[in-house]
Amino acid sequence: GQEVPIAKDKRAGFVWIAGAKGSRKKYTWNVDEMAPLPPFKQASDNSCDICGASCSEVLYEFRCYQRIRRKPGTPVSMDRRLHPFVSFISK
Repeated sequence: GQEVPIAKDKRAGFVWIAGAKGSRKKYTWNVDEMAPLPPFKQASDNSCDICGASCSEVLYEFRCYQRIRRKPGTPVSMDRRLHPFVSFISK
């Protein structure tokens, strides 16, 4: 099956980034640049993928890419790709 990076034992293996506000960047690490999502039409769909609770606060779209742990002295690989998983998380 497909790996689910939001699983508690998998999260640390990924770098998490949020959907960005109206800038040219699509995603950001900066908390001040995170773009809140509009509420879903069904209130039951407004749930956080971390805690599973129905959120009264806003949700944010998060994506991730695999954390690369390299040994000192090895060249940096810039081949980072977003994982297809999309998560919705509140602050």
